[in-house]
Amino acid sequence: MGKEEVRRETVILKNKGGAKMKRWLIFLALTGLLFWAPQAKASKEEMYILLNLLVEKGTITKDESKEIMTAVENIAKKQKQDAEKNSIKTAAAKNMKIGGYGQIRYDNYEYKGKIDEFYAKRVRAAISGDIIDNVAYKIEFDLVKGKNNDLLTDAWVKFTHFPQANITLGQFKIPYSEEYLTSSSALDTIERSLPVGKISQEYDRGIMVSGDLFDKIVNYGVALVNGAGPNTSDDNESKDIVARLVFSPWAKSSNALSGLMVATAYQTGEQKTGANAEDRVRNVFTLKYNYKNFRALAEYLTQDVEKKATNVSTKSDGYFVQVAYNFPLSNSNSIEPVLKYEVYDPNTKVSKNTQTIFTTGLNYYLGKNVKFSTNYRWRSDDKGGKIETNSNEWFSQVQIKY
Repeated sequence: MGKEEVRRETVILKNKGGAKMKRWLIFLALTGLLFWAPQAKASKEEMYILLNLLVEKGTITKDESKEIMTAVENIAKKQKQDAEKNSIKTAAAKNMKIGGYGQIRYDNYEYKGKIDEFYAKRVRAAISGDIIDNVAYKIEFDLVKGKNNDLLTDAWVKFTHFPQANITLGQFKIPYSEEYLTSSSALDTIERSLPVGKISQEYDRGIMVSGDLFDKIVNYGVALVNGAGPNTSDDNESKDIVARLVFSPWAKSSNALSGLMVATAYQTGEQKTGANAEDRVRNVFTLKYNYKNFRALAEYLTQDVEKKATNVSTKSDGYFVQVAYNFPLSNSNSIEPVLKYEVYDPNTKVSKNTQTIFTTGLNYYLGKNVKFSTNYRWRSDDKGGKIETNSNEWFSQVQIKY
């Protein structure tokens, strides 16, 4: 790079009027001082002083001094251009983070229709970082789900020039349910709640604007997405609008209210096309409280779906409430009991079709990267007015983060 420029400029100097050997020797000495001498790099001003001294002593002429300085400046200009070209590559490599986690489970069912088994629930691998200042990215894969052609989870670029209005493009978690916005590696229970899984979605493709306002007392997110979910092409011309507003009024205080957060979110859009076209409206209300070792989370979700051809609508709703408390042990280990209750009604116009789950669980944290979890779930499912069925389950999981 720089050395090639030195050779090129040296040839130019030699070919101009039969320049003397002393001229290009001086040129090499000056470029060495300016670019390569590790302990004594000289500035351009110092180069001019040295050349003027040589002119005064009669070692070189003024014209030769100008030629040498022009050659040195050409090298400096070329090196600056090369540095600018490589700045994006250098920044991306320097800020790149590689991580992920794996979850291995054993599920035991106390009813017919499902087989007890060991299996890998998730194997996530992610690359994230900053491409340049104020431009971040994340790409995450789930190697287990890849067999179903939905390998990709996160794939986005975020522009953070304005902290109050970050712009995210790609496939990302939509600003809706708090439980879905929480990484599966950080859940208190092994499974997410039934109503969240049934009447909300986690990932979608589109554009989102989000940020903090009023010294982080308010957080918001507004997204325009396909509405079809992750790794799926849209099936109509309409797009979904998703909006979320979060209030943490005492976030900056040090009292017991500092961990209180209230949120609401809304999603609407047209689904499918032709005779199957339908309008869908979703709402969620969230209450979250974290203080010291105690955590609590509750969400209530609703969904209205109206068939456009018949104007027939279906409403579903559900909620969950969970609490957890972490008891520290020695050597950065801890143990954490968890309780959770959830209810889901797929059609509020139909009686006796409600599904309820009560979960009691225990998490054991072995440092920051290993977690052992076990959950026992009491299920009670009404089957359209038929005899109620009880379907209890026992799940256990080992999670390793890297």
